[in-house]
Amino acid sequence: TNSIKRLILENNHIHDEGAKHLAKALTPERGKSDPVLEVLSLRNNSIGSKGAAELAALFSSNRTLKRMDLFWNNIGNEGLAAFCDNLRGDFPKDFVLDLRYNGF
Repeated sequence: TNSIKRLILENNHIHDEGAKHLAKALTPERGKSDPVLEVLSLRNNSIGSKGAAELAALFSSNRTLKRMDLFWNNIGNEGLAAFCDNLRGDFPKDFVLDLRYNGF
């Protein structure tokens, strides 16, 4: 099968609406296997708190992600809270969530 393990969409002006659609595409359908995506890099895409909340929801449904990079966006405190609310106890110990330079 053809599978994407790393999706790097840096510097693309994705914004909140694009993050919402991307999160939906990466959320496994009920009863189906997780996508095999391990790395999602969305640096510098003008993603705000609403887009961050959509992406944070991936944590509860996608079990293959090992790294999510949202460096240089604008998720603010609300986006940070969404990520904190969706963290699971069974995350891999080497999981990386990069939220540097996000306005908090």
